[in-house]
Amino acid sequence: MPVTGGAAVIGAAICQALARHGAQVYFGDLDGARCAEVADRIRDAGGQARALPGDLVAPGTGQALVDALRAEGSGLDVLVTAAIWIRYAPLTEIDEADANRMITVGLLANLRLLQAAVGLLAQRGGSVVNVTSSVAVRPPPASSSTRRSRAR
Repeated sequence: MPVTGGAAVIGAAICQALARHGAQVYFGDLDGARCAEVADRIRDAGGQARALPGDLVAPGTGQALVDALRAEGSGLDVLVTAAIWIRYAPLTEIDEADANRMITVGLLANLRLLQAAVGLLAQRGGSVVNVTSSVAVRPPPASSSTRRSRAR
């Protein structure tokens, strides 16, 4: 079961919960060291996990995650998209590069992964779980641009 953003707080908790319930978890995140830590915690608790660090924004990264599932003969019942990139700052300090990164990670990276996974999902009648955070509905101060990238 792939999870994007699997080394961050929400994604890691999702990975650990899925593994506790018997899922073989494949997860990606930008932070390779944190990926390794989460995978170790899951395995130490008796679960199955494979960390696939990488930037889902880069073309081909989502496809590589799906290819890893196929290569291991795994089907795909559920895909969890929890990847996000946030810059908490006053609106006047958010530049176009920040806004593009938030939108690209929050929307485009997940879209690319969904496009890569749709065939495997369809084979078993799989589901997609798009995860957001409370920032989408209750933004903290200095997060107006973040809110827009998390509303799904």
